[in-house]
Amino acid sequence: MRILPLVGLSALAAACTWVEPKPEAAHISVEPLSDVQHCDRLGETTSKGVSKVGIFVRKDEKVMDELAALAKDSAFNMGGNRLVRESELKSDGSMTFGIYRCP
Repeated sequence: MRILPLVGLSALAAACTWVEPKPEAAHISVEPLSDVQHCDRLGETTSKGVSKVGIFVRKDEKVMDELAALAKDSAFNMGGNRLVRESELKSDGSMTFGIYRCP
């Protein structure tokens, strides 16, 4: 009888968003590469999140949103204001972003 609440809790946790960007990084946006052609590339960051909770696989969209939030914090720390996805979501829950400073 105890297993049913655990399954419900795991399903609820799998649907939650766990990461929010710092308030000072909220203005940083994720753009296509074509939109940052005239910007300065500052570097890159790789974010890693949780793609599976227990037996439940989380939706790629939620995981990618969390990875972007982590990348926004890194971009802010490097003085950037734009991100570009440079990899697909990998099976280990990671993704690489380019960090740019645009006028």
